Amino acid sequence: MHDLTDASRPPFDDLLAQIADYTLDTACASGSAEALDTARLCLMDTLGCGLLALSYPACTK
Repeated sequence: MHDLTDASRPPFDDLLAQIADYTLDTACASGSAEALDTARLCLMDTLGCGLLALSYPACTK
């Protein structure tokens, strides 16, 4: 049974942690400003599309 007063976070999934470590190691090792700019633009585009979709009732169902 789970203790409802316990606020500790369970450990992350091993595969997810490995992917995050690989991504951080690769991004930091390459040091490519172009790669970081491209990632930033992709993130901004994704967030923009998601926010725009909120104005369409079919997307908010």
